[in-house]
Amino acid sequence: ERNMGASASNIVAATKATLREHILNGKLSTVEILDNREYGTIIDVLVKSFTAPPADPMFSWMVEDDKISEGEYNRRLLLQTRFMMEWVNRPLIHKGILLGVKDKSEIVGVASLLPPGVSHFPIWTSAYQVVSIGMPPSMMYKSEWGPIPQKKLDAYGAVEVAKKAVPKEFGPSWYLQAIGVLKTHHGKGLGGALLRSVCALADHTQHPVYLDTESEWHEELYKHFGFETFRKLELRVEGEDSVRVQPIYIMVRKPQQASAQRAARSG
Repeated sequence: ERNMGASASNIVAATKATLREHILNGKLSTVEILDNREYGTIIDVLVKSFTAPPADPMFSWMVEDDKISEGEYNRRLLLQTRFMMEWVNRPLIHKGILLGVKDKSEIVGVASLLPPGVSHFPIWTSAYQVVSIGMPPSMMYKSEWGPIPQKKLDAYGAVEVAKKAVPKEFGPSWYLQAIGVLKTHHGKGLGGALLRSVCALADHTQHPVYLDTESEWHEELYKHFGFETFRKLELRVEGEDSVRVQPIYIMVRKPQQASAQRAARSG
């Protein structure tokens, strides 16, 4: 485990050096590497980005219930989204890359990235996660929320399985864990700057980059940046025909031959 941690740390250090020297310049100078000590704010930005109306389709699907009030829906949405953002992003403090854009000194957009060859969740990390973050709200409040939210979270496990097929088919790959910009800063090109920095990094290292997204609109958006749909999943709750099916698109962008500097200037 110590060797795995050391290897991940070395990869992260080398990646940050590459970003500073080759990527985060020119038109991408608005993007910066975030300090791990800003983790709490990073999670806040991601949660607000994914829950601002209209909420992210998948996170909304996790808690939607036509029998509860709008206020209760919003409460559950915030609780479940924060848990999931903490769960998938906390390991990236030490073995991932956290990129951001700021308005003055305030973080307003974030992209979290897992380097090629670094495992998502080794067994010891998952155990640490439970201790650090606790149980999912859908499990903690099962008597109040009912069984379906937890069944939906269990169904999401199919996404984690499907994502493992990408490195097996394409080789070591970058994984874009999450990307989000506060709604108050939409329309300023900040999300595009974050995504272009990720693509430029992947091009520079000549590795694919992959992600998962939850709507046809987002699928088309990522295609504009060179991603292709690798697999489409349909998340469903077995035995609950009244629960809508939630699509998930796993998308891959193969590395381009252009240098990182040319990729940055093309934005």
